[in-house]
Amino acid sequence: MCGSNNATLHILNATDGKFKTLKDANLRIADARALNFAQNARQRTGFHARGPTRLLMWCDDYDKKPLVPRSVDSRRKTAVLLESHCRVEEVVGFGGAAKQAQREVSINIASSKRVRQRMSESSIPVIPGREQEKAEDTSDVSGVSRYWHEELRDLQDKFESGKLPQFIGYPPGAIEYPSHGGRISGKKRQTPEFKRYLSLRRNNTGQNEALKIVQDLLSEQDALDALDLRTYNPSLTPEQRTQMYEEYDTRNATLKQKVSRLNHNQQGKFFFLNDDRHAFYSNQPPLLSWDNRTYEPLTASPSEFYRPKELALLDFQAKPLDTFPITDDQAFYAEFIASAIFATRGPSNLRLLKKVAPGAYEMIMSKVEEIRDARYGGRRDVDGVRVRTVTPRMLWRMAIEWGEWPFKPEWKDLLTAYRTVSQDHTVNLALR
Repeated sequence: MCGSNNATLHILNATDGKFKTLKDANLRIADARALNFAQNARQRTGFHARGPTRLLMWCDDYDKKPLVPRSVDSRRKTAVLLESHCRVEEVVGFGGAAKQAQREVSINIASSKRVRQRMSESSIPVIPGREQEKAEDTSDVSGVSRYWHEELRDLQDKFESGKLPQFIGYPPGAIEYPSHGGRISGKKRQTPEFKRYLSLRRNNTGQNEALKIVQDLLSEQDALDALDLRTYNPSLTPEQRTQMYEEYDTRNATLKQKVSRLNHNQQGKFFFLNDDRHAFYSNQPPLLSWDNRTYEPLTASPSEFYRPKELALLDFQAKPLDTFPITDDQAFYAEFIASAIFATRGPSNLRLLKKVAPGAYEMIMSKVEEIRDARYGGRRDVDGVRVRTVTPRMLWRMAIEWGEWPFKPEWKDLLTAYRTVSQDHTVNLALR
């Protein structure tokens, strides 16, 4: 877990929630301290100017969600800025699977297998009694987890064992339920518990049918992504590459038409599952810091802390400066762009840049090749690159091109429209 043996180590308590000042009322202390560490790492200021610096931060377990998200649905501005300049690992935590949007169990299993392989190669032992629940040990609730699945399973067990009372005034299992509703001879009515069982069963049947439709479309998208990546094979002739482009465009148009026919919930599920797959399989290494962890976090009990509560311990280490070399002005633009595009939750794509400034979207699309390059997590169809899958490299290139764009808005207008945490840089700009 350790980096350099001569690194400066900071241990920080960030368990007190939000800032008390009005200016930073919406910024969690853990978020602010993490972003400050990343900014100092980029600028090599503070303790970073003296050499390698490392931060161990205790925070509320809930506050780790935006810092080390386990799904792209939880990946926001803070996470993408940290990914650009820091390695973040969870040392101690409380799992938190139920508190975060669930991604496919198959991805969690693949991620867990990779980290156990890394632990084996680095001879990192698993401490008995401190290991968290493995992904393969969790129950797969058909990929569309809802709180009522467990309730349905319990009612199903009671029904199959003959212990679920079906009609008021009759013993459990005495009468089979009618197919036409809740009355028999106008007298016998279903119990509330049995009505609940029938309702949940109908929900589950409809949900599984909807999931099958979504899964079929996801398989088509996976095949399209594989085709997109094959177009970069250097052995292809220009004619072969052109033919593959035409095939991709035709199949992609058909897929988009199918997706447009889905209802709102189905579309949301398709985009969510698709983005998680894309972040894990189409990015090497995977996009999320969580999937790049070198060890599994240890588990703890609230009673082990002075104030019994669920806490997490996060480990921050700065990346080399040449990972994404960037000036102060470019860093300001990167933060501004992140603030703009992550202002809206959900499956939004980079067309959000149209609202930032006239011509901004067109400029970015023409200059930043990574957005349409499958080798860097992009897609030939840029509308398929949603904001929550924007990579640190894409954001870095956007910031560089924005700085060179002659029609970019004045910095004062940017500060008015979007909140940033680059306070030192803001002051420097104001003094110009």
